[in-house]
Amino acid sequence: MSALLGGMPQEQITSSLRQQIFLDPQTQEWQPADEYLSGNVRAKLDIARAAAQSDPDFAVNVQMLERVQPEPLTAADINVKLGTIWIPPEDIDHFIRDVLHPPFYALNKIKPRILMLQSSGMYPIRV
Repeated sequence: MSALLGGMPQEQITSSLRQQIFLDPQTQEWQPADEYLSGNVRAKLDIARAAAQSDPDFAVNVQMLERVQPEPLTAADINVKLGTIWIPPEDIDHFIRDVLHPPFYALNKIKPRILMLQSSGMYPIRV
């Protein structure tokens, strides 16, 4: 790198580019800020904190990664539509029972079978 910049020592180059490039403690490779401060920044922060304990040069990584952490999601921030393929049919069954509140005597008689049709995303319910 120093040969490309007129023979400047690497330490001078990296210090002049501080906060524009970051040494990734996991790969030990330099990355531009837009690449290093994106992606799974929570995992990168954990790695940077561990590295900063043994090498204080990584403190700047920790500081900048803390600035770009996303706000944690709450349950109210998550919207799920019935028909989403990653919801198991058993969860749909529990949801129906919680919403409809069938009487106690009917709980054992009502045994809904919920199937998800992969082709249409429909949930035909058989009681």
